[in-house]
Amino acid sequence: MEISSLSIWEKLSKLAKTQKRSLKGAAKATGVSEGAISGWKKSFPTVDNLAYLADYYGVTIDYLVNDEKTINDKLSEDEWNLVTNYRNLPIGNQQNIRDLINSMLSVTDGERGKRKAAGQ
Repeated sequence: MEISSLSIWEKLSKLAKTQKRSLKGAAKATGVSEGAISGWKKSFPTVDNLAYLADYYGVTIDYLVNDEKTINDKLSEDEWNLVTNYRNLPIGNQQNIRDLINSMLSVTDGERGKRKAAGQ
């Protein structure tokens, strides 16, 4: 697998556009200079800087470094969109989503238990 600094920069640029969170804003929030980020078109970032930007955009370093196909094989496009949208929610709303999922799962588990007890 070949890793390209340009592909890392392109992924960050794409994340900035889809999340409506500019690379300039990322630089201010993370302390990574704008010059360093734009320099990633031709050179590789340090692991620390890559980690700061991955955290800022809510992705893993693995996503930024590895081939898109590797990442997309793990999640469908719908699943990836759900994760991205979840990460863009305020913390309180993220908790509401987790609570909703947990309540839905407990209902499903409860129904399975009732069916099992009934011999279905």
